[in-house]
Amino acid sequence: TNHPKKMSTSVIVFAACVIGIAIGLFGLNYWHASKCSSNLSNSEIEIYIDALNRRLLQAESQVYKNEILINKIISTIENKLIKLESNELDLLSKQSQEEAIKIALKLSNYPAPPIPEFELDEIYNNPENLANLVDDIFSKLSNGEEIDNYIDSNTNKNDKIKVTISDAEAKEKCLSWKDQYQVVVGISWGNLPFDLQQQWLSYSCDYHLG
Repeated sequence: TNHPKKMSTSVIVFAACVIGIAIGLFGLNYWHASKCSSNLSNSEIEIYIDALNRRLLQAESQVYKNEILINKIISTIENKLIKLESNELDLLSKQSQEEAIKIALKLSNYPAPPIPEFELDEIYNNPENLANLVDDIFSKLSNGEEIDNYIDSNTNKNDKIKVTISDAEAKEKCLSWKDQYQVVVGISWGNLPFDLQQQWLSYSCDYHLG
């Protein structure tokens, strides 16, 4: 028959060491816990709690004061920015008025542009002929004819102005008119006659002399 093997001495010693270490750790933990445990009474604990609550209320009060202070600073900065923007707008308005006065004074040195005169065909000097022409136009319009078609059909093709001039020639013409009739580009026609004003526009003189 087989007999159970006896545990060797080393195994017994190892087991005893493990048990001893476990007991030692337990004792050390218990000792540490007993040292850390509070010996304060309930009244002392309540005093500490009240002190913590007071400190918390004091911290919250300080946070609230800081918030009020920050809001005041932000409001002051906004007011100063508004004043600064208002000052800038006032300065810009003043400069605009000064420029407008300068332009008005400059324009006052030049004569007003001549009143345009439109030549009327002699046949329409008679009011009756002119009234008949107006009636004719309205009668054609009432029949659905477009006004542009009517004008094209009653306009002499030779009367249509065609601008066939190079940019260099147009610029030369514009410079000549500017010097001759004291034209201020973009401001005053000077003494430029009405018919030349139309040519000035057709030649894009403001563009060439701008």
